[in-house]
Amino acid sequence: MENQEKEALKEDELLQSIDDEILQSIRGYHQATYEYFRHLSSLSTLAIIIIAAFMEKVFVNPVGKTNIAIAIFCFLLTIISSVIAYTIHLSLYPIIERKKFELGDKLGYGMGLFFSWAGFLFGMIFVTVFLIQNILN
Repeated sequence: MENQEKEALKEDELLQSIDDEILQSIRGYHQATYEYFRHLSSLSTLAIIIIAAFMEKVFVNPVGKTNIAIAIFCFLLTIISSVIAYTIHLSLYPIIERKKFELGDKLGYGMGLFFSWAGFLFGMIFVTVFLIQNILN
């Protein structure tokens, strides 16, 4: 009887250590997600500030102002989408540990992630187009 109890105790300890590793992995994922959206938001905010400063000081008669307007909109979209995606992620954090996701949760988080990336990517593209237009003029 003692051997069975010892074996059962060893199995429980093993399962607990595996659960702890999984939980640590989930927490690491949560931290990485937070940092990811924070960096995207920070880069987009900085891009808007730099664009505003350059427009005032460097370009007297800029060509392609529409590109800058679109770029600023895209960076703003990145900031808003990052906040939304991270808020959804944060609200799901206890659920993530239980591994239950609703379709709406996945869709909202996925859309926030997509628009964060799309906004940042297109913002950079339109800033680049604007700079090339003004360098060539």
